[in-house]
Amino acid sequence: MKYIKFPPITKLIQGRKQSKEREQIKRNPARQSLINMSLVNVSALCLSMVWLGSCATPQTDYPRFEVADFNATAMKAQISAIDRRMSQQQRVQDIAWPIFAQNTDLCGDFTRQAYGFSVTNLDGLVEQVDGLSKPQIRALGYDDRPFIMTIADQSPADKMGLRMGERITHINGQDIQGEMKLLTKALSEHHEALSKVHKSQKIASQDFAEADTPETGDHETENPTSNAEKLSAEDKTQKAEGLPPLALTLENETGTREINLHAQEICSPPISAHPRQIINATAAPWGLTIYAGLLDRLEDDNVVAFIIGHELGHYIGRHAQKQTLNGVKSGYFVWGTGFGILAGVFDTLTAGPLERFAGVENPLGAQASSTLLKKSLGTPDFEREADYLGLYLSYRAGFDISNAEFFFEEISTLAPRATYLESTHPPTAERIEGVKFTRKEIQNKAEQNLPLIPNGWLVDDVEPETSP
Repeated sequence: MKYIKFPPITKLIQGRKQSKEREQIKRNPARQSLINMSLVNVSALCLSMVWLGSCATPQTDYPRFEVADFNATAMKAQISAIDRRMSQQQRVQDIAWPIFAQNTDLCGDFTRQAYGFSVTNLDGLVEQVDGLSKPQIRALGYDDRPFIMTIADQSPADKMGLRMGERITHINGQDIQGEMKLLTKALSEHHEALSKVHKSQKIASQDFAEADTPETGDHETENPTSNAEKLSAEDKTQKAEGLPPLALTLENETGTREINLHAQEICSPPISAHPRQIINATAAPWGLTIYAGLLDRLEDDNVVAFIIGHELGHYIGRHAQKQTLNGVKSGYFVWGTGFGILAGVFDTLTAGPLERFAGVENPLGAQASSTLLKKSLGTPDFEREADYLGLYLSYRAGFDISNAEFFFEEISTLAPRATYLESTHPPTAERIEGVKFTRKEIQNKAEQNLPLIPNGWLVDDVEPETSP
């Protein structure tokens, strides 16, 4: 007798569920397609795993390196990157110091007392060196303690023998405990006290100038100088010594030492190099910035000096503030942004057809937007004045201006349209000719022993000249 074997009750139940699901799938095409897609994805994943497992490999037996060798090479390159950034900062300070120190009369009220050194620490290096993290820079031997990063040539810090890399432990007897915040606070307190004395001395100097003005009309016409220049060297030394010195305790590889620094009056704006690789420099109310791309492009310090003088001209000419005022008066800040967006959309839609069928190479929307910008803010004229002032400022500091137009020639080579297009800046061809004309003007004044004051620029006791 044969026995009929029945499947377990659970299998019967599962079989019925599967039958119902198949019927539901047949009735629901969307669910069927979803399942089909899942099967395709699973199949693709399986095929990918098989393919990755059998990837093609290089044929040659190229050299393999130890991790230690790789790390040593990487650290060497990282140290070079940091050194390069600090050398760029040092170059900017060396060029800027004589320009700022020799033009305090042209800077007018925009002056301050300075020592000619800058300080940074680990956090500062992270900001200045693109691509390196804080742990990576720390591994190279840097830490949170502040150290001397730059010392401007011929500055008080340079003359007193301050050395790059030295760590500041005390300021005016105050222990900064190796913290940048405490150092910044101590320096701020010192500069605040310095500013008060400096302001009182400027007031006293003005009183001296008024008392020294002769009542008769007999004035010397040959090489007139400002009253500030009439002060004897002894008077100037006494003025400098009247300012409170900055007492520093420094730590280096040989031990500790103490020095006292006496400040020197220079033009106001802070200046620094920026790591961004663009050929540009900027001036803002809070300071001047020279970009790494420009420093790499210009090997001649004399040309860089002209650029720094140009940006200082923007600063002492209050160009940023004047442009803001013009933007408010013209309403540009209200409607300018919207117009710029519409111009961009217009160019996106029409630039191709206009260039192909009408030969229009320059987008019309961009041209219109640029024209409104320059007319509303007056930017090209401010650039012209900055070029004019920059040549005077650099020449008065002892730099050679015979090749100052080289920068504009470089821009013309990189962007030929700049030779004839006026946007926020005048055409480079015009700027080159402007530099040549101003250079002749300066040379003529120097040959005739006349004051090297830009025509129309107001300086105490020097009558402004006008262009012929």
